[in-house]
Amino acid sequence: MREHISPLSFLFLCVLVLGNVPFLGYAQHDDNGESTCSTSGTVSENSCTGDTPCLLRNGLLEPLNDSVFERVDYLEGKYSASVTSITGAGERVGLKYVKGFLTKEEISKLISLCDGRDGWTGSPQNLDGAAGVHKQKRTSSSCPLIWPQYYITKLDILKDSGKLTKALEEEIHFSWDLSQRLSSFLGVDDVTRVEPLQLIRYEPGQFYKQHHDHGSYYGSETEQRPITFLLFLSTVPVEDGGGFTKFSNLDISVLPRAGDGIVWDNEDDDGNAMVDALHEAVPPGDGGNVIKYALNVWIARDSIMAVDFSNTAVYRTS
Repeated sequence: MREHISPLSFLFLCVLVLGNVPFLGYAQHDDNGESTCSTSGTVSENSCTGDTPCLLRNGLLEPLNDSVFERVDYLEGKYSASVTSITGAGERVGLKYVKGFLTKEEISKLISLCDGRDGWTGSPQNLDGAAGVHKQKRTSSSCPLIWPQYYITKLDILKDSGKLTKALEEEIHFSWDLSQRLSSFLGVDDVTRVEPLQLIRYEPGQFYKQHHDHGSYYGSETEQRPITFLLFLSTVPVEDGGGFTKFSNLDISVLPRAGDGIVWDNEDDDGNAMVDALHEAVPPGDGGNVIKYALNVWIARDSIMAVDFSNTAVYRTS
């Protein structure tokens, strides 16, 4: 992807804390020229409403207007998306915002694949090389999709055995096609480096505290992931006060918008996990009814076909 750096427009934001829930209000000036925080101001057309994606940077609400995006065609021109680099601190991890990668129909299909086979389970996390569900750190639900890289060449065997149901075949083909799109878009030379895709669901109040996607950060030899592409499958409105993906070391948070996503590097040029890539999933507002859905896309350093498929749990962890 080519980088396109343009000036970004700013909208000032006041962040108040009511109980444990951040409440958003917009900055005004009083008669003496001092900044005050209004909780009833009108949001301008250039702010984070409708089709405009947004960041929180240094406590300020920052809309990403159309002028900062560049169109990127991929997979031999069959698909396109709009991309902008998040300048400043975001450059330390190559953070980019991707607009319009998935359609509403594709999002609905992804969620229905998991709902249809009751595929949601408590999200595991790999700590100290051991995968398990750790409620202190993570309370979301996860649904790993079928491993298309493994099964796409075995469809005839599955058919002959009578184990290939229509739903299973549909999921294999859908996830395989999406993996090829992701490989092309991210410039990955081998589609088998795209790890099996994983959906995440956060109900109000659910979270994933600060963590790293690269296994070496935890001393693990698995999950060597140079790149993460997090795709949002639902929109969390600004008024909810939560639901964003937060990079504490960068002082940047991204508000989820359905169909969009963010890409970042997890390791430096020497293959070392970067501390600045630490991030967390801030819970959707506890008092609301917003459910956040997302899709984890991890790019492995090497082909995952070398993984011992008798122990796939290590690739369903974070």
